[in-house]
Amino acid sequence: TDDGMSALQTRDSPCSPPEMQSLPPESDPPIEEPFDEEDDSEPLLKYQYIQTDFLDRVSDQSDIERATCMTVGCKYLMVGTSKGKLHITDFQGNPIKTIRFSPFPLTDLSVSEHDYVGVATNDGHVYVLNIFDEEIIKFSYDRPILTVALHPLYSDSNKKFVLGGKQKRLLCVSKGRFRSNQNEISAGDGDIFCCRWRGSLLAWANDSGVHVYDFDREAMLATLPLFSEANGAVKQQYMCNLCWCDDRELLIGWADCIILYRVFPQPDENGRFGRTIYELTHLPYIVLGVAPFNGLYAVLSTDHDNQNPPEPPALRLLSLEIPADTPPDEWNPELTVDMLDMLPIDPSLTKYYRLEANPVEMRLYMLSPKDIIEVTPIEMDDHICWLLSQGRYAEALTDAQKCPSELKTLTISTIVERYINTLLEEQEYTRAVELADEYMADNPDSYERILRTLMNKGKLDVVPEIPIERPRMSQQIYESVLSVFMVEDPARFHRCVESWMHLELFDPAVIIEQTHEVTKLVDELARIRDVQGRLEDRLVQLNRITNGNIQSIHSIQKSILDEEALLQERYLEVRSELARLHKLQQRYLLRLQQHTEPQPTSTTAHTTETHTCTDPPPPQASLSQLLGEDAMPSPVQQGELPPPYHDEPPLCHEGKEPRDTAADDDLDEDQRLFLLENLPALTHPHTHTHT
Repeated sequence: TDDGMSALQTRDSPCSPPEMQSLPPESDPPIEEPFDEEDDSEPLLKYQYIQTDFLDRVSDQSDIERATCMTVGCKYLMVGTSKGKLHITDFQGNPIKTIRFSPFPLTDLSVSEHDYVGVATNDGHVYVLNIFDEEIIKFSYDRPILTVALHPLYSDSNKKFVLGGKQKRLLCVSKGRFRSNQNEISAGDGDIFCCRWRGSLLAWANDSGVHVYDFDREAMLATLPLFSEANGAVKQQYMCNLCWCDDRELLIGWADCIILYRVFPQPDENGRFGRTIYELTHLPYIVLGVAPFNGLYAVLSTDHDNQNPPEPPALRLLSLEIPADTPPDEWNPELTVDMLDMLPIDPSLTKYYRLEANPVEMRLYMLSPKDIIEVTPIEMDDHICWLLSQGRYAEALTDAQKCPSELKTLTISTIVERYINTLLEEQEYTRAVELADEYMADNPDSYERILRTLMNKGKLDVVPEIPIERPRMSQQIYESVLSVFMVEDPARFHRCVESWMHLELFDPAVIIEQTHEVTKLVDELARIRDVQGRLEDRLVQLNRITNGNIQSIHSIQKSILDEEALLQERYLEVRSELARLHKLQQRYLLRLQQHTEPQPTSTTAHTTETHTCTDPPPPQASLSQLLGEDAMPSPVQQGELPPPYHDEPPLCHEGKEPRDTAADDDLDEDQRLFLLENLPALTHPHTHTHT
């Protein structure tokens, strides 16, 4: 052994503790488990970060300080780091003392009821010190020390502890006044991964399993082989977690199994000193830490294949008692599973995760290389807040009234006020007033706010009686109420003035002034209504005129449409007449051609007159001349009737040659007259050549 502090550097003596740290910075605030309004199940736990000055959640540098182990005392948290430092803080993370033991990581910590701390390091040393004492005892070994456990009552008169590690031996060391004694409890069964001491019982884990030793009997009580040789590598990959729930009950969590073992005060009929009560194996997750919690069992876990991508750990609450009415194959021990807001797990750092229980208070502390999180059960305030977040105000009020002494941050008045505000938003004014009358007799400010809200919404009439004693409100609120009654309910205004006058609840001068103001407002309102009536009459006249104009417009539109229909009908008649005339023209030209064909030349001695004629113009032109320049276009021009015959031979006739009366017989009298009157226009002007 090597006593003294030659290799240690102490900072902050207990006589002058450092200044308490302020609240965590805004960039990394304390967290609490939020309530999910869409989830109908109420959470059982709440979480909060413990902000420290030595752990950095943000930085990813490989050389920064990381937490490697933790233990929880009655008053303090003790955290070992990768840089060989022991940080002692209070439960809010405020530093108390920091000691550097080694340049190598600390591997395990143990604390006794008398504020002694045991520290194991990766370079083969064990240190024992008192938190408030300068003396530190150092023990050195050849191989890394993986675990240390002080006697639960370690003190100046009982300096005994147990250690183990890579030297494959479990040693019990007793420090005397002049020398130290070392007793070998176990050897040759492989590395010692973890050991925990409770009363006279010591539990430790090595390659062969978990063992229980009784110092009073100085005998081994039990050996629990957990892994076969086929999966023996799991023991090296994952950290073994041992935790004494009480003086007889041991909770074991290792890899994918959880075991609850109970030690008997006396051997049973088979000579056994204990037995396994519950055993969960082949779990779908890896156990990182176990601890008892409020009659249940807390498990810090991660997934089997938490590598790509890594995920944060989860905290599970288990109940290991199977209900009597539940078949074993349908039993689910998990009560809740909370995914934690911790950094994702690096598979190579799983051994640095810890779950420790506060020995005095019902609290858990979770450790990761970058985080410390405090876990507490849901309290009455949390339960009420969750009910309020779900809109279950009546239930929240009922539960709060059952246990008012358990409320710490909430009060019955605040719950009722939130309930009333919700009722007012939902326009349930009568129920809101009933609650105010029942619960706000001693809270005049809150009652005033409710009355002002009702006045703003025009619902003051739902209040049957304005309270004048309990609560006794301010003079201004009574004057405001009278002002409302003066306008909306004059009868109630007079009743309130008569009953409140002798109580001096209001200033009469203010009410008189308000009365004058109301009178002025009433006169102004009457004037406005008169103007409004005149405007309404004018609007009626304008509407009447507008309606008459609209009717006139509709009449004009109808006459225009009728005229358009008549014009369309006349247009069709003209088109029909033009078609008839065109057919008549064609017949006339054909017959005229037949009657004017050239005859043989006469040999008589009289003078013959020869007429040379050019081709006649298209008949369309003759019709245009007939109808005039402004006549409607003929169907021939529009392409609707067949074109006239244009290949007639020249029209030639001799002076007074007799006409064919037989052809004329086919024409009626009107057609003859038409042809006689319009014959010059129906033929093209021609040139006469006299011989």
